[in-house]
Amino acid sequence: MKIDILFLRSAIDFTPREKSEIRNALVLHITKAARALRYNPRILTITIHPNWYRTDRQGMPAYTQLEDWIWIALNYKQFRSKKHHARLIERLKYLAYHETHHAARGYAGFMAGNRHHILLNSVVSEGLADTFALERYPSKHVRSYVTYHKKEARGWFKEIREMHQTEYTSSWLFGGHGKPKSVAYKVGRYILAELKRKHPKLNATKLVRTDYRRILKLAGMR
Repeated sequence: MKIDILFLRSAIDFTPREKSEIRNALVLHITKAARALRYNPRILTITIHPNWYRTDRQGMPAYTQLEDWIWIALNYKQFRSKKHHARLIERLKYLAYHETHHAARGYAGFMAGNRHHILLNSVVSEGLADTFALERYPSKHVRSYVTYHKKEARGWFKEIREMHQTEYTSSWLFGGHGKPKSVAYKVGRYILAELKRKHPKLNATKLVRTDYRRILKLAGMR
């Protein structure tokens, strides 16, 4: 697999040293993730935009757009600050595992064939990707980020289960409008924790291509 990292043009640009640091963090950990997941496209393209002006999503949002394309944006001001730089490098490593799991699973912004997004599949897929990152790279940053509150997550799972599964707003994924921040991610982490408690030999690597309904059944959460 060739990893092709493209830095998109903007009014702001990273220095050669910054680009090298970003590239090194991503390539090493994407390679490790892909090997574990037996994910081997001919080319995996990573596009990086430097001028993300917001500070939410930890100053670095990312999306798996297609099974062989990951989009990342960075807040260059945070990236260049002594306060945030080390954290953003750690977030890059976390994203290498999280987004590669999505790509290997086929969970992307644009789904192949006639597939469409289903809310519970999104919840499970985010939980799988976060659990994979935690299993493969249990750094202090990842351990502090991949968390959930059991009672809260259980309550929101019940709400999500009753939702229309193909027509829903982004707040059901990222929070807002009365929902906690990153609600789908927290519920997904809870589902995977329950599954692993019941089936200790299973992990997010083995489950990468498992249907979300099967995962809910294994977790005892049908």
